[in-house]
Amino acid sequence: MGHSVRRTIRITLALTGSAVILAAVLALVGWRATIEAVRAGGVTAFLVSGLFLAVQVFLQAVGLHILSHAVGHRVPLWGSLRAVATGLGAGVLLPGGYVAAEPVKVVYLRATTGLPAAELAGTVLLSKYLEVISFAAVVALTGIAALPCLGLGVSGDGRHLSPALFGVLSGLAGVGMIGLLVFLERRHRPLTATARGLARVLRGRPSIRRLAENTAVMEDWAGAAFLRHRVPVFLSLASFLVFHGMVILRPAAVFALGWGIGLTLSQLSVIFLVTQLLHAAQVTPSGVGTLDGGLLATLAVVDLSIRAPQCAAFLLYLRFWDAALAGIACLFALRAGVRLLGARDAAARPIPLPDGQGGRRLGTPYSAEGKGDLRGDAK
Repeated sequence: MGHSVRRTIRITLALTGSAVILAAVLALVGWRATIEAVRAGGVTAFLVSGLFLAVQVFLQAVGLHILSHAVGHRVPLWGSLRAVATGLGAGVLLPGGYVAAEPVKVVYLRATTGLPAAELAGTVLLSKYLEVISFAAVVALTGIAALPCLGLGVSGDGRHLSPALFGVLSGLAGVGMIGLLVFLERRHRPLTATARGLARVLRGRPSIRRLAENTAVMEDWAGAAFLRHRVPVFLSLASFLVFHGMVILRPAAVFALGWGIGLTLSQLSVIFLVTQLLHAAQVTPSGVGTLDGGLLATLAVVDLSIRAPQCAAFLLYLRFWDAALAGIACLFALRAGVRLLGARDAAARPIPLPDGQGGRRLGTPYSAEGKGDLRGDAK
């Protein structure tokens, strides 16, 4: 049985299992009540949920696009948008979606532009670092903002979610944000150190040694870009901060337009923290089961002014648009694969050093222009 067949079987089983879990969750909440909540929500809330997702994808693409142009990759914004959509769509289907999306972006950009893989990986890695810094900053702030809701929003039986847990989470996020900034500023290479440690343990495996070498080039490129392009880095970070702001505001808009529920900043902070932590532990497509159970359990212990059927309807909106994004990702990936297989020159360019020794200096432009795709030659 080939690798592609096994992968298809795994994805099929995962989707089937997710459908069963989703059906069980809806049965627990109540099918009739959920359907009524969906009807009450109306078309406007449903469409606004999709609009927020589209804006979030666009903001992530802008963040990556700014960095790409700063390092000399002349990739059109539409190319960056397709790469991000493909990566995020793959992240919906794959376990650990937060991390799984990044290699997909690199592979897509490599297939559609022909730019050096190490440079693309370094740029995508830097964009991920900035996204993580933005995420940590928002978690630190929302962890504090959530405290009033946790202290006052207690269900009738007296159970509550410990405010101390969110206070500790806020502190850890702040420390992590500062630590990552220090790592980038001093050009530490934690991924390279990890890969080299594996190479020492697993001696005799050339693939691990090559992984360590390529990881070093990738991290050097990311570190050099961070230090040499302060303004683009700041602008990219700003786009990720706006992105996370949109993530927070999405349930506020949907519940207000759909069911006339006005959520406070404290309540939105709780929803953001719970959903993002559960997404980080995603093991099923779109987090089916973990996200549903976690958010419904939160409703049982924290007063969010939301009934379970309305929460289930909101999650159904998210699942629909996640599925749409995954479908778009599959379409983009399929088209990129066809172009890659049909290319006359499939040879990979040599991996250049990011400081210009033996390769191209940061900021020397590569173009990615073409008819019908993004393929182009280095200039």
